[in-house]
Order: sequence, then structure tokens, then C-alpha cells
Amino acid sequence: MSEDDPSTEASEQLSGWFLDPASVGSVDSAGDIVTGLTFVVVDPDSSTVSTVAGLAGALSGVVRLDAVIAGESADTWAGDVGSQLEDLGLRHRILATPSGWAAALAAAAVVAAGEFVMVLRGELPDLSQLVPGLLRVWIDGGDALVLPVAGTVPDPVGESLAPDVVAGHVVDLLGLATSGAEGALVTRRWLFQRLTDDLGSSPDAASTVLDRLHGVGATLVELVVDPR
Repeated sequence: MSEDDPSTEASEQLSGWFLDPASVGSVDSAGDIVTGLTFVVVDPDSSTVSTVAGLAGALSGVVRLDAVIAGESADTWAGDVGSQLEDLGLRHRILATPSGWAAALAAAAVVAAGEFVMVLRGELPDLSQLVPGLLRVWIDGGDALVLPVAGTVPDPVGESLAPDVVAGHVVDLLGLATSGAEGALVTRRWLFQRLTDDLGSSPDAASTVLDRLHGVGATLVELVVDPR
């Protein structure tokens, strides 16, 4: 099966839909979801701790959050990031890996501890939609939630386009393409591990991930955000 042109049989295994935030509702109780989420940071910099602190504050009492810091710059920031994450009370791992998102993601997947894994690219999306979106998605049997930043992805054109469109955004948010999509990708840990296994050795990581998405029969959900 070609990585660039998955077979019809494999393509039919991929499903997805768009989710209107108005249908999500809200989570008022901190006890509505009790699970673990590993937040993966690729190529840390001076903003890493504030980003993770923002997530920790938004998800406090709802999920058990830990962090994996990976990438070529991980050693450079290991001291500062590690001590500050300890101050936040977050369990964490810091992994120096070869340059590029593919190698960093593959290494992070091996040590990710949470039931779910979150990868952020660019600015933080609206975190108030994250937990209720996850609750709705996994009640409905989804495997991955795409939570984009408003204005970074095109408006959906019919649910029939959802699987391929959402799959493209998954690749974008994994740092393997340059279409400009920003936001958060949250997947079940098994799916994250399957998508990134030995990804650093792939000559075309984006095509490899797309091929694997089709092959495993994942169900992808994109939370549609207001483009204003």
C-alpha cells in the first residue's frame, strides 16, 4: 500500500466528524473526568513553563497532568524547565533527541504515561472547550480530538469531508506539515504510539502518519471554532 495513496479499503477504515462547540456543553465538576494526560512539548524554549503552567491551571482537578519535554533543545533547557515543573508539582521526563518533530514525538511516545497524549503547536487554543470536548468525544467513541486555534483552518464543507480534512490537521499539529494549522491535538495513548513508532527513521513522516491513520481505523473529531 502506497504511503501517498492509501488503498480504498484502508481509507474506508478512517472515520471522523466535526463537532459544534455549542453542542458540547460544559463541565462544572472537577470529578467529571478522572484520567491522565501527558503533555508533549517539542523543542522547549523560554515559553515552555508558562505554557505548561497554563494547562495545569486549566486542567487542575480534572486530569492528572504530566509532561514530556523532547527535542534537540531539551538538554539546553533541562535545568530551568525541570526545576520549574517540579515547582508546579508535575511529573516529567526530559529527552534530548535528534532535530525534527518526528524523532521527538517517537521518543516521547515511549515514555508517555497518561491515558491520553496532548501535543500543542503554536498558540494555546481555547482551553475552556478542551475538557467538555473530550468528554463528548470519548462518550461517542472517538480516538483523537483536534482543537484548532480560530482562523487557522478552513471552514468545514460537509461532514463527508471530515475524515481527510481532520487527518490533515492531525499531521499539521504533529509538526509534520506546514499548512499553518495551530492548536492542540489530543489522542488516546495507544494511537499516539502507533502513529509515531520509529517515525524518526521515516523518509516522509507526514505520509507515514496519514497511512497509519487509515490503517488503524481511527475515529477523528475536530472541534469547530468560531473563525472570528
